[in-house]
Amino acid sequence: MKIKFNANIIKEVINSVSKIMIVISLMQVIPIITSLLYKEYNIGVCFGLGMCISIIISSIMYLITSKYVSVKSNFGTSLAIASITWVIASMFSALSLFFCGDYNTYMDAFFDSMSGFTTSGFSLIQDLDHVSHGVNIWRHLIGYIGGNGILVFALAFLIRNGKNSFQMYEAEGKDEKIFPSTKHTAKVIWKISTVFLIIGILIMTVIGIVIGLNIESAIFHGICNYMSAWSTCGFGPMSQNVLYYHSGIFEFALMIFMLLGCFNFILHFTVIEKNKKEIFKNIEIRTIVTTILIFIVGISAILIQNNIYNGGINYFRKVAFQVISANTGTGSATMYPAQFIYSWKPFAIGILVLAMLFGGSMSSTAGGFKALRISVILKGIIEDIKKMTYSEGTVVTKKIHHIKDMVLSNELFKSAATIVISYIIVFVITTGFTSMYGHNLELSMFESASVVGNVGLTCGIVKPLMPRFLKYWYIFVMWICRLEFISVFALISFAIKAIKKRGVTKIEIED
Repeated sequence: MKIKFNANIIKEVINSVSKIMIVISLMQVIPIITSLLYKEYNIGVCFGLGMCISIIISSIMYLITSKYVSVKSNFGTSLAIASITWVIASMFSALSLFFCGDYNTYMDAFFDSMSGFTTSGFSLIQDLDHVSHGVNIWRHLIGYIGGNGILVFALAFLIRNGKNSFQMYEAEGKDEKIFPSTKHTAKVIWKISTVFLIIGILIMTVIGIVIGLNIESAIFHGICNYMSAWSTCGFGPMSQNVLYYHSGIFEFALMIFMLLGCFNFILHFTVIEKNKKEIFKNIEIRTIVTTILIFIVGISAILIQNNIYNGGINYFRKVAFQVISANTGTGSATMYPAQFIYSWKPFAIGILVLAMLFGGSMSSTAGGFKALRISVILKGIIEDIKKMTYSEGTVVTKKIHHIKDMVLSNELFKSAATIVISYIIVFVITTGFTSMYGHNLELSMFESASVVGNVGLTCGIVKPLMPRFLKYWYIFVMWICRLEFISVFALISFAIKAIKKRGVTKIEIED
């Protein structure tokens, strides 16, 4: 495969990114309206200012490059659009957050913005309990947009369907379609997400009223918590996160929505429209359910042995919630960060590290290795061991079921192993960087797994006063892991070659 990358392609990338940024910037109308409803007029002005700056810059770039939209795009274009869009979206969205005055620096606001779009759920915001409704709605909204996919949104409503549209869809870490048309697939994904949004907010609002919140608060907290759970982002409107509500019903509902959010969008469509039995046959669902049960049993056994909690219901509420939150990549918590350090034993924390790294389904809102890759690698290893016992000349074709039967080929195994190994390498490097600042190995591994898996659970390392280098590195890791490496590696390769060959108008990369 040959990928051409020239000056006109760069302008086309800027044009496409600018168009997407205009629409995402316009979505700040939602926090503006929220601010007006709650009489937070100064916050409304801040969002209005941030929105105007973003739209003006994006519009200028769009108009300057508009004549290059007819340039024949290629896979490199799609990769570049995917990589750059997430960075620019985070930069522009951070403007309004910074103007609102809840962050020490613009970099802290950018950290939170990237954390939201990548559905990581870490936060450097100050005094979250007293943050305005407008800021809170925007934080949760960018998590919701990022969970469903910025480019999926663009393909559904902005970008015309073409032969390179699937390449753009794939560049965002998704590689499965519901329909032959990528645009149709993107629209269905957003339709499914919108239907669940309405149902989820209604359920969480009712639960909020039942547990004692007034109607206004129940609606607001219902919106925030549902969007956080579905997008597996983990943001919360209160500093205590889910612990604030002290409600088993509230926690149980969020566990259901976290699981639904980490399931493959194509699986949702298949179960709803075609085959209800797919949910029992699908290898990803089996893997996720199996790993969650193993992790819950393992951690519970350790905590029971050390008599950490009293009563079985407490173990279920604490262990099951944290494990599901970790394994789905959500990052919501019913515990203070210090409790991970002082209450849970090292081996229990180690199991939670695995849960965060494993992640949810392919083509979902979740991060991590992904259940399908874990299944492919494990089954591939098992099949290789079995082949040693077969007689010479025996040919056995192994299949796995994911929406449809798939042949467990060497190519599929190598592809899964490459991505998982990439995650592990970044995890090891991040653990090393974190431990350089005086944190022990156990806590460094916990925080690093949370960053790499785009989870957001923290043992207290991520905070406004954390070292500046760690902020930069964590931002990079959240970005590169959310896009699953390929598009970011391609962008870096293009940038390096462009710098080395500044006088060359066309760069060709052969694969």
